[in-house]
Amino acid sequence: MHPMFYDSMEAANVEFFTFSLLLQNWETLRLLEMDQIIVIFSLGFVYIWLFVHLQSFFLASVAVSQIFLSIPASIFPYAFVLQVKYFGLMQYLTVFIILGVGADDVFVLADAWRQASKYVAFTAVDQCPLLLSSILCIMHLSDAFILALS
Repeated sequence: MHPMFYDSMEAANVEFFTFSLLLQNWETLRLLEMDQIIVIFSLGFVYIWLFVHLQSFFLASVAVSQIFLSIPASIFPYAFVLQVKYFGLMQYLTVFIILGVGADDVFVLADAWRQASKYVAFTAVDQCPLLLSSILCIMHLSDAFILALS
């Protein structure tokens, strides 16, 4: 199947190629609408999976809102600090990257909390955030390393 904005026609031995910017823009908008449906499905799947893993609607809702509040934080350096004005189709993929990394952070944090309550005897309440912050630091460094390699 070929895009509708680019079509070839044949008459006798002459081949014609047609191109329309208007149709190309319509095709781009159609593809973006389809991608938005995929984003909504992905968000719903991650929300349900977070609920199953965390066993709490409140924690799943806070986790998803935390993930989506990080999107403006990632766009700010790109658009305002670096002054990059171009926002193409590839930048829409950052939603999937942020959703995946954010959900991974929530899973690791929840598992670390469960393991810490079972195996670590805390003598003070302030030792738990130190343990969890070291786990998250190692996890973020590994995420940054993997993203730098790809």
